[in-house]
Amino acid sequence: MRIDAWLVVAEDCAPESLLEAARRLGGVVSAVVVGTSDLARRVARTADRVEWFPTTPEIPAEAWSIAVADLLATEGARVTLAGNGPTSRTVLGAVAARLRAPLLAPVVDVSATREGVVATRLVYGGIAVEHDEAAGPACLVVEGSTPRSAETDDVLGEVHGPADVHGPVEVHRVEATPLAISCSVNAPPDRIERDLASADRVIGVGRGLGDPAFLTDVERLAEALGAQVACSRPVAEDLGWLPRDRYLGVSGRRIAPRLYLMLGISGEIQHMIGVRDAGLIVAVNSDVRAPVVSGADITVVGDLHAVVPALLRQLTTSSRKEPQPCVASS
Repeated sequence: MRIDAWLVVAEDCAPESLLEAARRLGGVVSAVVVGTSDLARRVARTADRVEWFPTTPEIPAEAWSIAVADLLATEGARVTLAGNGPTSRTVLGAVAARLRAPLLAPVVDVSATREGVVATRLVYGGIAVEHDEAAGPACLVVEGSTPRSAETDDVLGEVHGPADVHGPVEVHRVEATPLAISCSVNAPPDRIERDLASADRVIGVGRGLGDPAFLTDVERLAEALGAQVACSRPVAEDLGWLPRDRYLGVSGRRIAPRLYLMLGISGEIQHMIGVRDAGLIVAVNSDVRAPVVSGADITVVGDLHAVVPALLRQLTTSSRKEPQPCVASS
């Protein structure tokens, strides 16, 4: 069974994830790109057709939501895939409403059947999967389609498409009228770096931190380790110590660093779902009965207010030591 698919590609998604999923359906892959001309040209290297809605500082991607929905309704889109970033989900939501289609998220796999498509998605906070079959139009949010780092972002050539045979397809700029809306962004403090998705090392802080003033020491530790700073949901939503896009877990960000250092986080499953793909999880917690004790690879049971300064001293001392010559033994 072959099913044609449409993609909604915005700046907050990694197009290769969508293209890989769409190619598994075996049909024609068309893309609606809501973004810059550079993004449209990149997608044109592997999609069979590209319809482009240009964005500018005055015209954000969300302003094209209704126009994109109208286009896909006219095209009779059967399966539409989008990334899991906020802009992509906003546009896809408009498409789902226009098509009267179910919106399934987060989808980790999709396949074609005689009746339609089967979407495999995470449920119960990611501890189980569910297979949903849709015979009519369906809109799918693809898990793991957040942007990659600059070093790994330009990998669309790995996804096979028409460009392998005859070069990129033509990008068609859609003539339409955007909604008269504007988006404002509240920039976080300069101390907070933005790229959690590609970080090799991440430090997560919880309510056990006790005092937001201690974030200064945490940030010094992050700088020494070359790490990003994240947090549990209460730290962002209840206490407001860090921006909301910094919290990890079922309803927050999901990361896969090589090292995740947890400071004062109890380790409930809602949080651990967001970090379960980390290579090594090290936790510091004063409660020997906390769930994180069994959930982490290494647990230091102790006062983080003593452990963090000790780590800082050790890292500082190590960085100042003169390299010792290597003497071979006879």
